[in-house]
Amino acid sequence: MESHPNQHGALRKLYPTLSDKELKEAEANLHRYFEFALRTVDSREPEVTIKERSIVSLKNNLFEHG
Repeated sequence: MESHPNQHGALRKLYPTLSDKELKEAEANLHRYFEFALRTVDSREPEVTIKERSIVSLKNNLFEHG
């Protein structure tokens, strides 16, 4: 897990009272959160556009009523 050169400084500014050990743990937790967030976003189904939704709706209505 590589860290960005300014990452320790940014985390240190956010949490100035953390020990070095706690800072490393916070960094690891942040990385785990980002990995989880990326997996969640990547696994979502693509969003359906209004046009696509309308086409499906029209096809379903034609079959139901005609």
